[in-house]
Amino acid sequence: MMTRWRVAMHMESYIADPYWPELDDVISLQKKSGMNFQRSEAKRDAALLAYLQQQDLTMDDYRALVAKSSRRWYRMDDEDQASEIVIPRHQVSGALVQATKVSPSSVIKSAMADNLRSVLRIDPLATGKFKADALFRRYVKGESNQRRLHENEVIADFTASGSLAFDPDVLRPATVRALFTYALVHVGVGACRKMGYGRGTLETLESE
Repeated sequence: MMTRWRVAMHMESYIADPYWPELDDVISLQKKSGMNFQRSEAKRDAALLAYLQQQDLTMDDYRALVAKSSRRWYRMDDEDQASEIVIPRHQVSGALVQATKVSPSSVIKSAMADNLRSVLRIDPLATGKFKADALFRRYVKGESNQRRLHENEVIADFTASGSLAFDPDVLRPATVRALFTYALVHVGVGACRKMGYGRGTLETLESE
């Protein structure tokens, strides 16, 4: 039987870099309108507006989609950009699955990776943060290999806490502790993990 546990992680840094469904909508509207083939800003706007009207949408609808697609963080309430930043379950689970695949067998058997999300269920973790602490800027290559400046917001030096559930008869608490420890040190949580972001230490794992 699954039991609830409290977990707390001290994070050195974290970048979310969400990919929202609204971004797909924006990209689709831009492509189907043909606006990117127009040479002037006025013609791009005209092409987009004509297509939006065909879809029974307005420029205000489009701007609202753009605003939603540009949100930098997952939050306690994603519709309220003043609410607390959270680390979502899929990013924590993704880090743990990756750690399961690459960690030594003394941490956890790699065969557990396929069903880890079902046997270790994680709620979003509250960060106590409401806005970014810094920006991570670097040049990245685009499709044409031309470098462009890209930036991500960063939160740093905080404790992420919340609840998770697992069956101690399936996963021993010591195994879960070792898995979190390995993931936070060697894998990272969130985006830009290869650049060293999303690292931390496990502070608490205790039964509720």
